[in-house]
Amino acid sequence: MNRITIVDTAYHQSGGNPPTSLVSRYGYLLKSDELPYTRGSKTVGEEWTRVDLGWFSEKENEGKAGLVSIQNLGGPPSNKQPTPEERVLEAERVLEVRLGQGGGVWEVEPGRHLRGQPSDAGELQVRCRKGTTRYSVVVFPR
Repeated sequence: MNRITIVDTAYHQSGGNPPTSLVSRYGYLLKSDELPYTRGSKTVGEEWTRVDLGWFSEKENEGKAGLVSIQNLGGPPSNKQPTPEERVLEAERVLEVRLGQGGGVWEVEPGRHLRGQPSDAGELQVRCRKGTTRYSVVVFPR
């Protein structure tokens, strides 16, 4: 039986106070033996673009997409120390994600990701708030 297991931990610390943590652990069985779809890196500009879900986009697989993770791969190259100007430019490359045209927008800053199970993954759209950024997508079956 195929399953998904999620382990998340987030910490917040301010001043001399002890950190506040949010820990979430859960798992569930999948209804399908379909393999995950991984899209390594794609570049997006300022126009809204439908997210490529691979074979989960095909008509016969409609409704089979489950957990979707979208990561903003933007940020300074890791092989050099960015200048202050480069840091400002990279910080502005926020990936925006929406479901259809009428809903709200999630902001995914460079180096961060958004994960969830959209009601209709085929309606996922992305754009870069300013300039271009690279992003990756992983889609797990339901």
